[in-house]
Amino acid sequence: MNYLAPFALRNGHTQTLMAHLLAGPAPTLPAERHRIVLADGDAQVLHDSIPTGWCPGAPVAVIVHGLTGSHKSPMVARIARKLYSQGIRVGRIDLRGAGAGFSLARKLYHVGRSDDLGAACQLLANSSPGSPMLLVGLSLGANIVLKLAAENAGMKLPLAGVWVACPPVNPGLCVAKLERQTGRIYDRNFVKALVSDWRARKQLFPDLPDLFLKPSMSLRDYDAAVTAPINGYRDVEHYYDANTTTHLIPTIKTPTTIVACEDDPVVDVGPLRDLQIQLGKDHPTRIVLNRHGGHLGFLDMRVGGLRSRVDDAVALWAKEILGPPPYCTSTNCQRQTP
Repeated sequence: MNYLAPFALRNGHTQTLMAHLLAGPAPTLPAERHRIVLADGDAQVLHDSIPTGWCPGAPVAVIVHGLTGSHKSPMVARIARKLYSQGIRVGRIDLRGAGAGFSLARKLYHVGRSDDLGAACQLLANSSPGSPMLLVGLSLGANIVLKLAAENAGMKLPLAGVWVACPPVNPGLCVAKLERQTGRIYDRNFVKALVSDWRARKQLFPDLPDLFLKPSMSLRDYDAAVTAPINGYRDVEHYYDANTTTHLIPTIKTPTTIVACEDDPVVDVGPLRDLQIQLGKDHPTRIVLNRHGGHLGFLDMRVGGLRSRVDDAVALWAKEILGPPPYCTSTNCQRQTP
């Protein structure tokens, strides 16, 4: 996704905030809910949308939301609608403890929960024999997708392509960026939602630890008090280091596109800049660093009013990976649709 921002939108904060404010309601898709029980007894939910005429052997896609998001996040839903309209079966995951799975998990999703994502992908792969799989991740979900793509040699998912936007490939550097003056507005917004989430979870599971959490705390403080210990990490630095993907990305074998912006006020793109040089042109991972676009902004006003063009970019990329639709051939349509 090579993005040229309109002159009036060449500011990362403007892009980020306006994309959020102009997101509008999330489009709806018909979907079946799958409750996926995880190894530790927690569960998560996958929202499975199967287009009319789809059949096993035709492509499937899994979309992963970001921090404080869900399957209903407007950008997730718009991407899903675009892929669904192209005849692709789409799974939107509510990561552990998010969205429709809020009451199903004592532990929390985090920036490295690739095992949970792998369980959802495996469910779709098992019900779609012969189907190529696309993975799409946004922000926190983008890092999870990259981690799973690097680990896929052991899982053997039928990955055909990976597309991610604004991944925090070094979580520690990203949190440090949020602690600076210009990042505090995003830091406070994340923490306010996370603290509210924890308080509601504590009511569901009274035996969870009693923690004194203030909405004014930083994301690093929240991760140190909640995310790291609840998920079994020694401390917050162990959590960040264990889920850094900069050393894993060079091992990815699946064709992968990483899109990010130099003016992203949330994600530190320095590691991606270094990786872009390290990987070179022959590696299956392509890193596209745009000068402008903010954090999941990519706003454009040329067609259909001012809105983000991420969904258009993903739809175009899917056609490049899979070829143009329709994807059901006379051969694979003889199989039963799940």
